[in-house]
Amino acid sequence: TALPKRLIIFGIAAYAADIVFVSNFASAIEGWYIEHLSWHWIFWNAALFTPLMMVCVYFGIPQRPLAGQRPNWRGFAYFSLGLSLLYGALDQGERLDWLNSGTIVAMSVAGIFLLAAALLRRILDPNPTLNLSFLNTRNIIILALSIFAFRFVHLATIVLVPGFLANIQQYRPLETGQALAWVAV
Repeated sequence: TALPKRLIIFGIAAYAADIVFVSNFASAIEGWYIEHLSWHWIFWNAALFTPLMMVCVYFGIPQRPLAGQRPNWRGFAYFSLGLSLLYGALDQGERLDWLNSGTIVAMSVAGIFLLAAALLRRILDPNPTLNLSFLNTRNIIILALSIFAFRFVHLATIVLVPGFLANIQQYRPLETGQALAWVAV
């Protein structure tokens, strides 16, 4: 919404190219970290670039007055923490033996509880800054289904290709990253 009308198509193209480029080029960075530094740097990368991203978001999104509206930060916190707990449970479920692990059960129950609390808070105290009725329009539904299909097909390059190169061809992470960097280009 902040781009001039004549540049919107280029913004959408840059966003689409960014999805393909970043997901494939990330393997090259990961391989370089593992080969030359340590696998720990994969996580420090986010810690180093997050402040820069926050500054870019702050200055890149135009400031709009809320006109007396107050955001529902508590509901946002409930929803975010609930999704984080469910993601953690799904991510670590296989390693910790799913429902035979108290940690996975606790994360799942707490995540579902927090999502229910966020939904209840949304019903009882609607957030005036976020009107969800726009989700029911035809163009948004088509866009959401298109993004879902694209991301599902995109899994082939970000999961299957690196898995094949590592397991079948016995590539090291650096070699896999170099192969996927060509896909990114």
